Amino acid sequence: MNASIMFTGSVTANLAMQIQTVCAEVVRARAAGLTLFLSSRGGDITAGMAIYNTLRLLPCPLRMVNVGQCGSIASTMFLAGQDRIALPASNFFLHAAYYVEGEKTGQVSPNTSLIAAPYRDLPGWGQERLDHYFSSTTEAYLSATEALDLGIVTQIATPRLEPDDPVIVLDPESREVPRLDAFVARLSLPRKRRAG
Repeated sequence: MNASIMFTGSVTANLAMQIQTVCAEVVRARAAGLTLFLSSRGGDITAGMAIYNTLRLLPCPLRMVNVGQCGSIASTMFLAGQDRIALPASNFFLHAAYYVEGEKTGQVSPNTSLIAAPYRDLPGWGQERLDHYFSSTTEAYLSATEALDLGIVTQIATPRLEPDDPVIVLDPESREVPRLDAFVARLSLPRKRRAG
């Protein structure tokens, strides 16, 4: 059985905790795969890297689907998937990380190398390209086609949800763990065979 997570909004510590909780259930149920449908302009780098690394630990295949916009740390999280799909009407934006408080406000933060690190695994992403997209002078908006050309996306498509697959919608602003009863129950059901 494949499982799906959906969320729209900021990358927060609450979201990281929710995704980790759902991933634990996905692993426990031995799901055949996980799809994460996301649209986010970014947010907290620490939470985003925790999500990225948690997703990379999964024993099942991971499919990431950009259903709107993946920006900032959300674009780094997107790279956790082996299969990375962008809907035709979606985009990405990349930029350096900046200090947001203190005497260095507005200056490029060392966290830039952290959020850029997963891009090193993409074909053609050497230091020159990393410097271009993660410098203090660049804020790059990329269409789905441009992201495909750069290897961020593995395909442009409009995937469909399967009616029997368990889906959970997360709220990045909520401090509550989502109710998992129905999701876990769906994960435990045997998959119906299709006729023909």
